[in-house]
Formats: sequence, structure tokens, C-alpha cells
Amino acid sequence: MQTYDDVATLFVNGCTKIRSAITDETKSGSPIYLFRPAGTTWIVKRGYVRLVFVDSTGRTLTRQIIGKGAMFGDLPFCPTDSIENEQAFSSGASSLLRLNRRDLEQESTESHVFQTLMFKAFALQYRLMGRRLHWQLIS
Repeated sequence: MQTYDDVATLFVNGCTKIRSAITDETKSGSPIYLFRPAGTTWIVKRGYVRLVFVDSTGRTLTRQIIGKGAMFGDLPFCPTDSIENEQAFSSGASSLLRLNRRDLEQESTESHVFQTLMFKAFALQYRLMGRRLHWQLIS
């Protein structure tokens, strides 16, 4: 059985081969985006990213803290208007892959191996979010 780190490493390595992949190095607290740009997906290579929601009063609420192998931004195969008012900040020094969403979707449809890695990474990310929510509810 593959661990989360194994899947994340394989997925990140696969993403680096996509033609639009650009590596961004960020410092702690640096904004990645204040308004989520359409058509751009990020993958965490190293470090952590804090995703926040800004409510109508301007108050920011942390929605997620994600790590290696996690996707954020304009997610592949999802409606583009799924989350509005989202901001992303580096939570410590981080290394991120910035990709064109369409290139990520195309790679997934052309390569069954990549598609499997992407869905495994996303499923494991979803499972971790569920565990964190459960922990918050019982603490």
C-alpha cells in the first residue's frame, strides 16, 4: 500500500513534466493569490499553504491548511465558480507548482497513469480534510 507521501511525491513529479508547470518559491506569509485566478491550478511541492475565505465584512476564516501533493486554485474538472472570495498564503517557506488547469486536465485524459495518481492524491487530500474536521469536532 502506498503512503500519502509516496502518492504525493509521484504526483508532484508527474506534474513537473507538464509543459506549463512553473515552480514558485514562497516565503512564510507571502500571498499566493488574493483573488483566485481562473485557469490556474497550484500543487504544493514542499511546505504548506493556508487557504482562507473572506466573508462580506472582510473577516478572514481559515478554510484549510494543505501540504505536499495537495491541489488548490482552479481545480481540474470542477466548476470554476465553486469557491469565491478565496485567498491563499504560504504557511512557512514553500515550493509550489503553478499550472494551466487545461494542461492538467489534458494530461489526465491522455495518461491513465497520471490520471490515477491525480485522483489518488485528491482522494487522500480529501481523507485528510475529513480527519481534521473530525478532530476539530471531538476536541
